[in-house]
Amino acid sequence: MSENVFTWRGYGGDWNDPANWTSAVYDGPGLYQPFYNYQLTDSHVATRAPGAGDTVVFAYGPVPDAEHNPQNGWNLVNGGMPSGGGEAARLLMAPDWTPIALTGTGTEHYRIGSIEIHDRILAVDNAVLDADQTHLDPTSTLQLDRAATEQDQYGRSVSADLGDLTLDEGGGWGGVLLLGDHNADVISVQGDTTQHPYEDYFNFTGSNPRFGVYGTGHLYFPPSAIPGFHIEGANYTQSGDSWSIDLGTIAQGADLGAFTVDAANLAPAGADSLSGDLQVTGEDAALQAEGSTTVPSIGPGEHARNLTFDLDTSIAGEHSLDIVLHSIDAAAGDARLPDQRLTIHATVAASPQPSEGTDWNALAARVMAAFDATGSWYVPGEEGANPPSSGEVDWNALAAEVTRHYAETGAWF
Repeated sequence: MSENVFTWRGYGGDWNDPANWTSAVYDGPGLYQPFYNYQLTDSHVATRAPGAGDTVVFAYGPVPDAEHNPQNGWNLVNGGMPSGGGEAARLLMAPDWTPIALTGTGTEHYRIGSIEIHDRILAVDNAVLDADQTHLDPTSTLQLDRAATEQDQYGRSVSADLGDLTLDEGGGWGGVLLLGDHNADVISVQGDTTQHPYEDYFNFTGSNPRFGVYGTGHLYFPPSAIPGFHIEGANYTQSGDSWSIDLGTIAQGADLGAFTVDAANLAPAGADSLSGDLQVTGEDAALQAEGSTTVPSIGPGEHARNLTFDLDTSIAGEHSLDIVLHSIDAAAGDARLPDQRLTIHATVAASPQPSEGTDWNALAARVMAAFDATGSWYVPGEEGANPPSSGEVDWNALAAEVTRHYAETGAWF
């Protein structure tokens, strides 16, 4: 399978300027050895900058006019390092101790599918790095202590997303992640991630090789807690992060019974705990929450004891409220979990009230006459319905039903 391979020429500085790259099509296996020397010639100058489907290579030899002090950053005399942010499917670094920095002004992103560093230093300076896979050979360093920071999707401050991170080991050495006080997201980690003091990275000898993580920063894994609700005593529906309890239409004065709504952790065994709070809005005199809105630490498969609801059916009308569960996964760097929203709705139908001055005897006579003439009871909404099989009629109930029909339609029958 052929690939478009772009090699950095090092003439400064914009990643997205084709003049800073050579390019060629590569069809063979291996570590792109033929392209590791392309920066030394002006042949094969690229006609476009590398993009999301391309491989980029940083070759042997120094980048012109660039000096580096790990503790003081980069001295870019003529802007020899890449700048401006960019994309690639794969980034390879030849096994050469010459450092390379991906630079920016604080907002740029370098989005790389796979990063492979061979015996070299790759630094991110005032920019953010996004990768699906990051592989560091022994004696290689990825330096993030001077990178820019932003919030990830969980609200955590990070300088990089390293995806699946591998820190190779060999001969007592290992891949090094120089974090300082910066943080990075990871999906998985292979290799030694022992945390060392930041200063130790700069004070080492051959008899005390470097490996692991240097600094006080953190590697953040995706949160594994799954927020939700535990509901008893009422039917509910769920679609993603939205939940609903619809109690339907309830007769005024009916005994509905109480139901409970608790915050829950729906994750399987072995996942993280979650904690947070419930926010209740829209309460009225008929529909109110009783209990605690505080969500303590909840383990996977567990739920808290939070809120009880007992609809007051003496109050007619539409009643609804919203409950929002705000939660975090503390074990994943206080990662903010997706808010869960529950809507509760009920309609209490008012009992019909007879109008003052109604002649119930005359009304009953009219109903009976209609039955004698047609053989059917005229029940609102059910004209032609069969009469009760018992032959007995609750005239008060029938009159009340007819009165309700009149109030709604302006007609008795």
